[in-house]
Amino acid sequence: MKKVILLLVGLLLIVGCNRTEVYQDGENVVTITNDEVVDKWCGESTIKSSGPNGEANIVIEGVETSGKYAGYCHGTYKLESPNGNLNVDYYFDQEGNGYTVSEINGQTYESEYHQN
Repeated sequence: MKKVILLLVGLLLIVGCNRTEVYQDGENVVTITNDEVVDKWCGESTIKSSGPNGEANIVIEGVETSGKYAGYCHGTYKLESPNGNLNVDYYFDQEGNGYTVSEINGQTYESEYHQN
């Protein structure tokens, strides 16, 4: 799942500026919106996905300016499904290293990941 999210984050970085793209496969719809300049590595962007099994949103909010994750790009992943909800905050650098902070059933979990 982490690789899929990183792939989607990478996709956000190459989508043209001030543009919305919609992809549909049957009942599943993915909408990608990028409101920042393409060459900005952590531009504000959104991916929304919906289908019969629920809805998911990925939002790149920008670079954190203070706290533990200062200097890391902050993205959020929210999934709402009939089986429950999931919230994950991603903090990553330009090399793809970073942290995830997940909230599952009221519990918070933090993990660190590296590309190498």
